[in-house]
Amino acid sequence: MVATMLVPLDGSQLSATIIPTLRSLLAAPYSWNWQLLRVVPSDESSAASPTPDTRYEEALAYLAALSQDLKQTGLQVETLALRGDPARCILDQAVRADVELLAMATHGRSGLARWVRGSVAERVLRGSTTPLLLWNPSRGPAAAAGRTNRRVLVPLDGSVRSTYILEELHALFPAQGTELLLLGVEPSRESAEADWQHARLGVLDLFLPRLREAGFHVDSLAILGDPAAAILDTAENIDADLIALASHGRSGVMRWVFGSVAEKVLRSCSRPLLVVRAQA
Repeated sequence: MVATMLVPLDGSQLSATIIPTLRSLLAAPYSWNWQLLRVVPSDESSAASPTPDTRYEEALAYLAALSQDLKQTGLQVETLALRGDPARCILDQAVRADVELLAMATHGRSGLARWVRGSVAERVLRGSTTPLLLWNPSRGPAAAAGRTNRRVLVPLDGSVRSTYILEELHALFPAQGTELLLLGVEPSRESAEADWQHARLGVLDLFLPRLREAGFHVDSLAILGDPAAAILDTAENIDADLIALASHGRSGVMRWVFGSVAEKVLRSCSRPLLVVRAQA
């Protein structure tokens, strides 16, 4: 079966930049069914605004033009326009279409877009049960562009549930040409630094043989510090193409408060961020 990817767009040039980013990051982008979604917010109304029907027709025309361009490059594309609350419509459609990946651009704390897109992205992040890829194009081009190997930073908090992200990486990225750095971060000094780092590296290294056998180039790193800051700093230091982590969403217990960590990373990150809801 062909996997479906949902790509919400707000009609701005900013939101459409997620498409070339996905094409450079994902394994076999031409094997996906790309579902482009445009949501017309139901609260967009003023004397100067077009009528609701006009906005909906404009959304359909926008999607049709973009779809035609993408189909000419060989992508499998379908389009859908909805009216309503953007975050709610995105989450509902992801479930309705049983999508394998949800991907969208976000402006974080700066930049302009037709949605209040930081809040939309964070609401989708909190509510999504689908693997979610977010990227802030206003912070610079995706690092993967023009580079042969993908460099993926994988933060792990020491819990079993945080390692759920490793299963998704197998599905989304080709092992050959993908470099993984498993990052263990301890937010407090519970023991002597040397002892803690040795123990955490020992845990991380348990995953290395299987990942290497699958074809990934993989290494590990353990540091002490604030989890969000450590993730962001390490991503910059290794010039990561992607940060990939598991989140417990609104339930479950992990050693980091991972929902808030993911949101902190999202607001400040210059790299694409893949977040997967960890299963119990």
